[in-house]
Amino acid sequence: MVSHGSARMTTVYDDKIHGRYYPPDSGREVPPRYRDIVRLGRTFLRGAESRVVEVGPEVPQIPRYWLREFGLSADRGLTFEFSEAAARLLASAGLSAAQGELGRDRIPVADGSVDLVILSEVIEHLPDSDAALRELHRVLRPGGGLVLTTPNLAGWLNRVQLVLGYQPVGTETGTEWVFGRGPFVPVSRPVGHLQLLTLPALRGLLGLHGFDITEVEGLPFSTNVPGAGRLGFVDRALAHWPSLASSLLVAASRTAEKPP
Repeated sequence: MVSHGSARMTTVYDDKIHGRYYPPDSGREVPPRYRDIVRLGRTFLRGAESRVVEVGPEVPQIPRYWLREFGLSADRGLTFEFSEAAARLLASAGLSAAQGELGRDRIPVADGSVDLVILSEVIEHLPDSDAALRELHRVLRPGGGLVLTTPNLAGWLNRVQLVLGYQPVGTETGTEWVFGRGPFVPVSRPVGHLQLLTLPALRGLLGLHGFDITEVEGLPFSTNVPGAGRLGFVDRALAHWPSLASSLLVAASRTAEKPP
């Protein structure tokens, strides 16, 4: 069953991003980054009774993957989606799915009842990341974990892009098309990015809201990023340095202190 929250963000996602541009696809492969998400996330679990929430997985194969890898039954996982289309797809696959806007709507779980939150390629879509992180702090138990991935505004290619006068990769110019990113990244449809973070900015934001970073790693571009294939060798090599990597993978532990 899908429970419904805010419609504020869902219009653009259901109409465009999850509608005309990138409809949720149950045949899509699980992104390679989830192997690393599971590896880091496993350290926060406490056996078969652990509770995991993922915000924004979009498609059922992703929560099915981590449920299997963590050895958890379906009732130990909850998905929380902006988009009604994605939430309905998850629910139709037999997964627990709630719809709402993270930072505006409450995740339907009790305070301190979750061992792990997965936030993969989501924080850059949020209109209020401060409120979102306060909500994640609420649902996690003390010592529970947040594992997130997000594009790196200061990644190697964006440094080159800006020197050459091009729009940084991952930034967007509207809700119809994204222009100005140069010869390596063609004009494409937006995915709904509202903000991009550097590693120092992410450290500060997480620390403010009661999270201690335990691990930082770099990731290459996702395979679905336009132009990624032509730059793959350089991109994979520079992913070994998180400050230069195209994407960031961060694990953080929820402290006992209540955030401001």
